[in-house]
Amino acid sequence: MKVGSLSKKDQKYVRDFIAKAKQFGFIWCKGSYISKTQLEDLKYIERAKQFIKEKSISGYKDIEVFQALETGALCNYGTFSNGRMQYEEGLRIIYWDEGVKGVLANGDILKKKKMFWAGTMKYTTVKGGSNTVACYTDDLNWAVYLVRLRMGLHRKDDPKFVSTPKQAETPPKAQTKESDQPIQTGSGFFITKDGFFITNNHVVEGGKSYKVLTVKGLKQAELVQVDPQTDLALMRVIGSFEPIKFSTQRKEKLGATVATIGFPLPGLQGFSPKVTQGVISGENGFKGDVRRYQIDASIQPGNSGGPLFNNSGELVGVVVSSLNGGQLVNYAVKKSYLLAFLDSISRVSEGITLGNTKEENRQFEEVVDDVRSSCALVLTYE
Repeated sequence: MKVGSLSKKDQKYVRDFIAKAKQFGFIWCKGSYISKTQLEDLKYIERAKQFIKEKSISGYKDIEVFQALETGALCNYGTFSNGRMQYEEGLRIIYWDEGVKGVLANGDILKKKKMFWAGTMKYTTVKGGSNTVACYTDDLNWAVYLVRLRMGLHRKDDPKFVSTPKQAETPPKAQTKESDQPIQTGSGFFITKDGFFITNNHVVEGGKSYKVLTVKGLKQAELVQVDPQTDLALMRVIGSFEPIKFSTQRKEKLGATVATIGFPLPGLQGFSPKVTQGVISGENGFKGDVRRYQIDASIQPGNSGGPLFNNSGELVGVVVSSLNGGQLVNYAVKKSYLLAFLDSISRVSEGITLGNTKEENRQFEEVVDDVRSSCALVLTYE
């Protein structure tokens, strides 16, 4: 569809979007504007999909579980014939399914039309021996993630694949001159009126200069301090801004309603903020990480660093990551760990604004209006 065939309002939106994408240095690729990092990821994804296509299996009727595992079930692959399961010699699978209700047990029958290859995995048998199995899943996205992880088809600094925190490093100094194209983007929010700003460490990692798109326009930002252990970064933007208020509650209860504002995939979805809502679905993060909440508010690449806030618009955490293969399994750094990160910088911690009496009757739209004024898109340049 040509721009000229759209309405005048839509034409203006498209032209403004293209102008901003070019201004920020995004690359046009396969129908959208993306960063250099996303372009690199696409190449790895295509290679992973080729491996998966060559080794996936389909056409069988049923598979029978013979050993249950935490990640799903270790299964034999076969089909029913004359009321009995006929196994194909030597082929076993690890089966993942986020939608399975209850616990899979030995003897359960799973009915799937297609299973996507997800690499191989070693496990210890009940007799203490070692066995290697081919891994499969009925979720193509989950298969791509696992193949990339197991075969090294990912960027080494990609936070989605990092299972252990990196050692602290000296943060790069901000420079006024940057490359033409952003290496990555993320979200963030102001915590003081004089421009101190929070995002994730992995959003700014590898950068030499930074810009943030605020409600007052595009601003140059300086990196002040990072903490790779909690994946937090403190920045400073010259000017006066509306800071978010911090919740005074020590922690959020399981099931509490929360929301986030961020800038997911700006080269595809536009440069205006996006809002999602959910609940605190877990009091701790991946593998019991006490520094994080598990949340079911939907997030996408680019939401990293955005604020997690309650019904009163008060900050309770910082959105940080998602578990690939589980669309609504996402994580946020708890507010208490953000405060601990800021505690060593008295000028910043003294400038934080605390929330007060909860206003239960406020409309959600009003809360969002308050919070969005403190949020901004982060652009990281080499």
